[in-house]
Parts: sequence; C-alpha cells; structure tokens
Amino acid sequence: MGLLSELNIKPGVVYGDDLLKLFSYAKAKQFAIPAANVTSSSTAVAALEAAREAKSPIILQTSQGGAAYFAGKGIPNSADKQEASVAGAIAAAHYITSIAPIYGVPVVLHSDHCAKKLLPWLDGMISADEEEFKRSGHPLFSSHMIDLSEEDVAYNIETTAKYLKRSAPMKLWLEMEIGITGGEEDGVNNEDVDNNSLYTQPEDIYAIYQTLSPISPFFSIAAGFGNVHGVYKPGNVKLHPELLGKHQEFVQQKLGTDDKKPVFFVFHGGSGSAVEEFQKAISFGVVKVNVDTDLQWAYLTGIRDYVTKNIDYLKTQVGNPEGDDKPNKKKYDPRVWVREGEKTMKERVKQALFDFNANDGFLRRNYLFLNPPVAPKQDGAIRFGILGAVNIAPMALIVPAKSHSEVIVQSIAARDRTKAAAYAAKHGIPDVKDSYQAVIDDPSLDAIYVPLPNGLHYEWALKALQAGKHVLLEKPSVSNTHEAEALLRLPLLAEPGAPGNVEHVKASAFLPWFAIGDDDIRFQYDLAGGGLMDLGTYTVSSIRQTFGVEPEECVTAQFKTMPSPEERVDYAWDITWRMANEGTAHAEGAFRTGTFAMGLPRLSVTHKEVKVPDEKLPTGQEKTRKRKIAFANFMLGGIWHRIDVVDEFVVKRTGSGDVVRKWTEKTSKKAYTFKGAGLAGNGEEYWLTYRHQLEQFVNRVKGRETSVWVDGEDSISQMRMIDMAYEKAGLPLRKSTGVTI
Repeated sequence: MGLLSELNIKPGVVYGDDLLKLFSYAKAKQFAIPAANVTSSSTAVAALEAAREAKSPIILQTSQGGAAYFAGKGIPNSADKQEASVAGAIAAAHYITSIAPIYGVPVVLHSDHCAKKLLPWLDGMISADEEEFKRSGHPLFSSHMIDLSEEDVAYNIETTAKYLKRSAPMKLWLEMEIGITGGEEDGVNNEDVDNNSLYTQPEDIYAIYQTLSPISPFFSIAAGFGNVHGVYKPGNVKLHPELLGKHQEFVQQKLGTDDKKPVFFVFHGGSGSAVEEFQKAISFGVVKVNVDTDLQWAYLTGIRDYVTKNIDYLKTQVGNPEGDDKPNKKKYDPRVWVREGEKTMKERVKQALFDFNANDGFLRRNYLFLNPPVAPKQDGAIRFGILGAVNIAPMALIVPAKSHSEVIVQSIAARDRTKAAAYAAKHGIPDVKDSYQAVIDDPSLDAIYVPLPNGLHYEWALKALQAGKHVLLEKPSVSNTHEAEALLRLPLLAEPGAPGNVEHVKASAFLPWFAIGDDDIRFQYDLAGGGLMDLGTYTVSSIRQTFGVEPEECVTAQFKTMPSPEERVDYAWDITWRMANEGTAHAEGAFRTGTFAMGLPRLSVTHKEVKVPDEKLPTGQEKTRKRKIAFANFMLGGIWHRIDVVDEFVVKRTGSGDVVRKWTEKTSKKAYTFKGAGLAGNGEEYWLTYRHQLEQFVNRVKGRETSVWVDGEDSISQMRMIDMAYEKAGLPLRKSTGVTI
C-alpha cells in the first residue's frame, strides 16, 4: 500500500505520531477518512473489508450506545459508572486491534460523542489507555471524542483542555466539538436547539487552538456549519462548509503562519449531504467524516433483501419449495444472512471512501481525476469561454477547472444553441451564447478555449487574440506550418540545440477499429483531419521532446488513407525521420487497429553508448554504458505508467576493444508528481496532463513562472515535422483557412 510506505507506518491500529502523520497527509492531499460506527464484530469486519479493497485508511468508532451493545444488552449501564459502555468499548478495541493488521491498512480506533453526562464512560476508557500505555508504550485507543457543545463555550474549552493534558503523555488524540450538531445520535439529543447554535464562530475556533495547541498537537475540532444528525433527504439540510475556510483563514492570520490550514477539522451530521459539500469541506481541512445512519441502513438492506428472496426457506427448519423434507439450515445459518448485511455495508463504506477521496494509489488517483476536490474560487479568477460543445472539453478543461481556485468556466457556444444549452446544463456552465463570436466578444471573459476541428483552429484563435483574449489552443495547434508561423509570429531559433546522446526513439499509439466512426470530423480533409493531426501528434511531440533537437528530413512516410471522397485523410501512419543529432525517429500508429493488437501507447528510447568513469578499473580498461528506456502509457501516464530503464555495461580493453566483462542492470520507475520525479513544480497525484496544462496556463496569464510551457516556436516546429511526413508521402498539406492577420 503506497500510503503505508510513504508515511512509514505499519498496517493495523495507529497511534500518536503515526496518527498525526496520517491526518497531516490527509489534509495535505485533500482527503478525509470515513469514521464508521461499529456495534459488533460483524460491522467492524464490513468496514475493514471495504478499506482493504479500496487500499484506504479507515476509522472504526463506537458510540456510547454502540459500545454498550458490543458488551451485551443484558449488562447494566448505570449513569455514574457506564459499566457496559466501558466494557464494550474496551472489548471492541481489543478485538479490532487483534485483527486489524491482517487487513493491511491503517486503522484509527476511536470513541464517538461523549457528552457531559457520559464523561464516566470517557474516564473509564482513558484509564484503560493508561494501563495499556504502561504495558506497551501506546494507548489502547487511537483517539476519543469529547462533546461538550451543549455547554458554555468556556466550560467546553476548559474541560477539553483538562482531558487533553491527561491524554498528552500518551500522545492520545482528542476530538472536541464546538457548535452544536443538530438531530439525535446515541446518547446525544439536540433536536430542539436554536439554528444559530449550529454555526461555530471563528473566534471560538481560535480560542480552542490557542488553548489546546500548547498542551499537545494531537487534537481536532468538530465545528458546526449547519450539520444535523439523523436521516434527511438530499437538499433538506443546508450546510455552509465555506465557514470552515473562514475559520482556517482567521486562525492563520492570528498565528501569522504560512500554513493555510492549521486546524484539523471533523465533519459530523452529513446524512443527505451532496458529494460536492463533502468535497468542499475536505478542501478546508476536514480529515474525518462520521458515517453512521447510512451504514445502519446499508447493513439492513442486505439482510432484508436476503430474507425477502428466501422467505420460503426461512419459515421452518425443514420443508421448502424443493420438498417437505428438505432442511433449511444453509439458509438460516446466521453466518449466511449476517454476511449479506456485511456485504452491503462494505459497499457503502467503499462509496464513502471514494466520495471522501480516501481510496489510495491507483484507485484514488483515477477516481480523483474524474471527481477532483472542488476548490473555492478566488477573486480575479480567469473566466473561460469554450468554443464548441465537444467531447474533449470536460477532460481537458471543465473537470480540471474544478480543482483550480483561479479558473471559472463561464460560457459556451456551439453551432446548435440547443446542443450548447444541454451541454452547459450537464457541465454546470452558467452562460450560453448564440455564436462563437459572441463568446469572444464577451468582455467578462479572460480566456478562450479552442477545441474545434483542426481546420478551424487558426481562424478562431486569431479572432480571440485580436479581441485581447488569452487562448488555450488544442493540439496540434493549426493546420500546417504556414498557419503556425503566421499565428504565432515567433522567429526560428538562431542556433540549433546542442545535440543530445539519444540515438533512436520509437513512439507508437493505436486506437481500436471501433473507437471512431467513418463520419467523424477527424476524417474530414476540409477540417484539417487526419490520424497524424490528432492521435499521431502525441507521437511526434514525444519524439521531439526526447531528442531535444528537430528533424533534418523525413526519410520514409507511409500512410493508410480513408476511402473516397476523403482519400487525402490518413487513419494510420508509419514514419521515420533523421534528426539534427544524426539520430533516427520512428512514429507509428492508427485510429483503427485490431483490439488485441492495440496495446498501450509506448515510447522506446535508445541512447548512444557513452563512457562511464570508474576509478576501480585497472589501467588499460574502460567502462561503457548503453541505455534503453521503455515508457509504457506515455500518453495517459497520470492514470498509470511505468518507465523501465535497462543499462548495458561493458568493460573493454583500451585500444583493442576486447570485452572483459558485461552485465545488465534494470530499474523501473513511476512518478505522478513533479516532486515524485525529483523536480520543482506544483501538482497532485490525480492531475492528468490537462490539469497540469491548466495550471501552467493560469501561471502564464498571471505573470508567474511556469514549470513547463509550449511556446509558439515549439508549435511551429511541431507542425513542420508533421508537414514533412505528408510531403514525403505525397499527401497534400492540410489547407489554410485563408484568414489573414
């Protein structure tokens, strides 16, 4: 599990410093961990299974009533001792601690909602923590919650501080609540409180932080922002998670710190909340979200459906539709029907893990690129207009914009206004214009995204630039070299780049035969269509970036073309170039290939043999290395990729070249962020290239430094390399529009 290795923590129940690392990581990566209320070994197992399958951390917590149930409903539970609740919580803790490591994930062991009248329960659990700390060096529980939100604020903070002082020597985490969560939950009933009490004030948050932080860093705050316990239809609870952002800002300013989210927040009472509300709260520092009523319902549905389906087998021990003497034990065995409840609860916990971005590694990364955390928009955000209701825009701009605080997708137009309106409604774009020109003419817009057919790129990019807009232009930029030079108007490099030591590069990319229909605009010559102009441009770009020099000539170019009347349009290509450093490049690909022959986009690089200094070699010997690199899935690397590096070492006798010995060393690498690659630059693991592109575009518009930038000359060189191939094959270049500057 990547999170375990990255944080250097072991699977199983986590405590103290490891818990602080886990919550800090969650806050930095903008995910929250679901806190599942468990009342039995069965519900605990369901939650643990969900976490294992999602490769995610999980919080298992018992309420006062749930703990008493764990001990057994027949055990007395007096108000002044809370015997059943203390015994049940301790029993649950020992059980979960013993099995948690085999599930392979971090587990936080927590007690939930201890109101003033339930403090004997908390005292009993902390006493058990102290005994365990003496024995093992860590407490029995990871954390506890003290809920004095119904009490006076001063009493709440003072009493919480007293318990934190008791917990601090054990590095035991303490969660406290300020601002009442409405509704009812085990042992706590706030159904009749004034609505104003549901909203915490920033001054109270700072007062808590100021009091608790000198005692211990191991604390979090459940702040009220309209939360209500219980079951509600979506939309019936009005939450204001943006208040958490104001709290963070207030505390940051008071502390004078660079940390924009100094507080660990907790989200209670979220039943009926939209995923977007959870995401927004998480973006403001929520690291834990309580989940109870939804899990109770999910557990029941599995058992309910099983009983409904098998009712004729559950009326008697013997006798069913298969025969009067047929036994029913396999149907009424509790291990069978209880398991059905575990299955449905497990799926609901997994859904929460995804909703809160807590699923780790491959699953989390690829869930988040489709469902990124929603960033609050800043004043002065760049407002985009989109030309065309096209399929690529959600992935290229609309979804990436959700997580960028300085980007708003404001407007769209399409050839068909009805289509544009439907598209806008689907993707939450507020303004629909009657024409592309109307989008460009809108003075409220700062930037225009041009994802139109290639043949329209030059015209509409030019019009947008002339209107003073910034332009985000889809690949391959325009139709040909002439248009690229005319639009971008940048001089060629006076001197070629220094030749690198790359000897050969092969780039391949294929789509299956059924991916694109014959009537697709990419097969229309008048719109600058063609396989090399679309999918193939990625192979060309990767070659140019790898070499760091431009081609001298196209050596061979073979294309497969569409039937008449689009015989000038290619759907498959196989091309070689001679590069400026005398290396060779090979690009191949197709819009149409057999499903099993397709494979992942692949980039293969062979370096020239180089001498490698080695002081250990005796006089008269030299060491060389020839490196080969295979980059699997170079086009969609944010989803998954692997870079295999194979170094062939040879020790030779100087002069004669006789081989003394040779060997091969192999390594594999992955990097989903600049930091992961050892480079400077912002980014999250779930960002695809489109989100990185948007980040750099905004930086450029705002006058900030960019980590990566494709300038005008780069685009001109890209078109020149494509045009070389068409000319070599005797195919016409894509037509210019005739629009002039």
